[in-house]
Amino acid sequence: MTDPTEIHKGGAAGTPRRPILPLLPTPIRQRRVSHSPALPDYRYCWFRDGAYIAYAMGLTGERESARRFHDWCARVVNQRRAVVERAIEKGNRSELLAEVDYLHTRYTLEGHEGDNATWPNFQLDGLGTWLWALAPLAGPWAKYLFNVGLLGASLLAASVLPLATTYAVCEAFGWERGTNNRPQEAPVFYGLYTGLVVLSAAVVLLPSVPLFLLMWLSQALNAILLPVLLVLMLRLANDARLMGVYRNGRMTNALAWGLTGLIVLITLILFAVPLRQASASRIY
Repeated sequence: MTDPTEIHKGGAAGTPRRPILPLLPTPIRQRRVSHSPALPDYRYCWFRDGAYIAYAMGLTGERESARRFHDWCARVVNQRRAVVERAIEKGNRSELLAEVDYLHTRYTLEGHEGDNATWPNFQLDGLGTWLWALAPLAGPWAKYLFNVGLLGASLLAASVLPLATTYAVCEAFGWERGTNNRPQEAPVFYGLYTGLVVLSAAVVLLPSVPLFLLMWLSQALNAILLPVLLVLMLRLANDARLMGVYRNGRMTNALAWGLTGLIVLITLILFAVPLRQASASRIY
């Protein structure tokens, strides 16, 4: 039988072709990977077991079937985002995770927990295996493309952000600045830039530093400082002595101050929500 879904890739010459679709039950080909919908105890889908099947389906060209399984996994995980975020927060605080902090190893096709309480539902390698099974869909070069993109973004940030900070500090104190100057002409500028790069690299390379928390705090600090900078910039933009005929008009001021007020409100919410959660956890 000749069929485009036959297993043939990677076989030696003369190896008999074996069709894959007749070997698979209908739920696997058309929907998601359930062990056996007809049996109550096996009406679930396992992350790990389903990932192996989806991986094989991807290798043999059944990309749509594999995609359905991956869509199901993503939906189940996103529905339990609060559990995942709580586990990440505990990990950042170096707290031990309890069993309730982990996602279950199996769920129904509808994404429900199920009612079989007597059957153990704890498995640590399910989600990792699911991510591994994405390789046939993403392609063999996906991990290299991701690494190159991450490296490019890191190098760009490592060069641009310290440079912007160096310019701001040198302008504030009136020191000689600019990359068009030689190091002998602007020693403070180049020294400060080099120091920022070295200090940042040293902090990131420390083994005990939680990198995710460090990134989150830096972004939170940016959000906190943004309203202050916007207010100062708007005051400068409305200074007639400084801007002359180019000072802001009424419409521009109304829009700018309105957006600034919105950003201030969002920043206050950024403070209020964690404080409320912390107070609620102390009460209960």
